[in-house]
Amino acid sequence: MLVFLFIAVMIYGQGATTSSLSGKITDSKGEPMPGASVVAVHTPSGTQYATIADNSGNYRIQNMRVGGPYTVSLLSVIQPRATLKLI
Repeated sequence: MLVFLFIAVMIYGQGATTSSLSGKITDSKGEPMPGASVVAVHTPSGTQYATIADNSGNYRIQNMRVGGPYTVSLLSVIQPRATLKLI
């Protein structure tokens, strides 16, 4: 039974196409900004994806819709809110 479920998931996953967004958040001095929130909004659908930067300032959002444009916002306790529109 377990093998059947594993195979079914793999077959289903082969037809899926998704995108991802990753990067590193730093301040003006180049220091990482751990704990910063990153929110990406797929403009045509309004679908939101979010994550939090790790201790090194790195973030990754997976399983996003393919295509865009996206609006990406950053919110941190240290820095004011920043927004970037990506095409």
